Amino acid sequence: MNIEQRIAALEAELEEIKKLRGIPGPRGPAGPIEAAVANAKASVVDAELRVQARVNATYEKFAADVKALREEVADLKKFMDERIQNAVDSHTIQALRDYHLLDENHAPAHWKK
Repeated sequence: MNIEQRIAALEAELEEIKKLRGIPGPRGPAGPIEAAVANAKASVVDAELRVQARVNATYEKFAADVKALREEVADLKKFMDERIQNAVDSHTIQALRDYHLLDENHAPAHWKK
């Protein structure tokens, strides 16, 4: 057999191998079902742990964001309460001055010095 014939034979064999690439080979005997069940349980437990870790991390971030928002709302409420109280005080004093119940120094007008 010369080199050309050997190359032709190898090329033919290569083409046959290429045709078989998509065809699955023979499978071995089925393993014990207990092992498959144990593997599936381990996979599920692992997936649950990963999901729970993500849930915990997300909840911690959510809780921190909620705490920050609550603090901001409390600060805004305090600021608005102070502004309202100051406005009420100012309008009350001005009304008392308009009715001549207080003098320029905010003392009762009926007081004599």
